[in-house]
Amino acid sequence: MRYSGIARFLHWITAGALLTLYCSIYFKNWFTEEDSAVGLTALQLHQVVGLSVAVFIVWRVWWRLTATMPSPLEAPRYARLAAGSTHAALYCALILMPLTGYLYASNPTSVFGLFGIPAFGDTTLCHWLENSVGLSLKLDIRAPSRFVHRVMVGPILLPVLISAHVAAALYHHYVLHDDTLGRMLSAAGRGQKIEGLAKPADQSD
Repeated sequence: MRYSGIARFLHWITAGALLTLYCSIYFKNWFTEEDSAVGLTALQLHQVVGLSVAVFIVWRVWWRLTATMPSPLEAPRYARLAAGSTHAALYCALILMPLTGYLYASNPTSVFGLFGIPAFGDTTLCHWLENSVGLSLKLDIRAPSRFVHRVMVGPILLPVLISAHVAAALYHHYVLHDDTLGRMLSAAGRGQKIEGLAKPADQSD
């Protein structure tokens, strides 16, 4: 049983969004001048896609909790434990990244000129936290959010988890020879993949 069309869509759109996020922010940091028009455009793209990931991950968690998922394939116990741990950590990282990015950003987000999303520092919730709870936007909200987003999760933890996820998929496909990767491909792509990488006849069931 393959994953549903919605599950596959959410998986690959999230993967594409993550690639766009890394490309846009490192392009801004490495190849543009500070406060240049090109750099600010790249930053806006990063923020828009980052907030989109927040929507996708909420949808993805809801779908995973409510939809019928394919039964796990036979695999060694260590592989199942590793897969479960990696998926849980990935979900946590994908929730933390847009959340801390929004809390840390000091400028509003323009969603392709259609509408704007105010920076957290300009929201009623932030003002209430500062005035009623006594939190400091700079020290209590932005500083820890910046550390998580730009120091811990963004450049270190998330790339490690993504690499582990990709390596596990390739391990299942090339070493265990199961259909883990095929179940996340479209019907056409799955057929081409399996045909091109079929096991030798003497290894077939």
